Amino acid sequence: IKQSGSTLTIGQDGDTVSGPFTNVPAFFVSLGSAQSIGNSSRTVLQLDTVDYDTNSLYSTSTYRFTVTTGFAGKYWFAVASRNNNWTSNRHILYITKNGSSFAENEQGSAGSYHSNFLSATIDMAVGDYVSAEFFQDAGSSKEVSGDFSGTALTFMTGYRLIGA
Repeated sequence: IKQSGSTLTIGQDGDTVSGPFTNVPAFFVSLGSAQSIGNSSRTVLQLDTVDYDTNSLYSTSTYRFTVTTGFAGKYWFAVASRNNNWTSNRHILYITKNGSSFAENEQGSAGSYHSNFLSATIDMAVGDYVSAEFFQDAGSSKEVSGDFSGTALTFMTGYRLIGA
């Protein structure tokens, strides 16, 4: 097997392949318990429960996934949230890159346990970071659901894309 850029050639004796050829770094983090979100307040989701983090790039103190040397590239990220038994006129889920909005999904009036989902592919350089943020305007502070009986209800996940 021989690699040239993103092309692999198979069948030449003595050739070597360098990697990685897996989608790493990769991580999955969730909200361990419900988090209060102030009315009309954009708030970083405190995703503090790590299911896996292949290269230890997610911080449970800053709630950020930060790219370090050797891991720059294109990444796929996804964020989900679940209202903890409340409704609002609107609530917005954000993926931020370096503290600024990169992508968002806004929902209008919805049921008491409404979920929100958002994903994006983001080009990440060394030192870039992503986090998840949430906004709601229900008139008072409301909670976003934490993990329930081993099920992640509010979470963020991501991995580096190979060949991109």
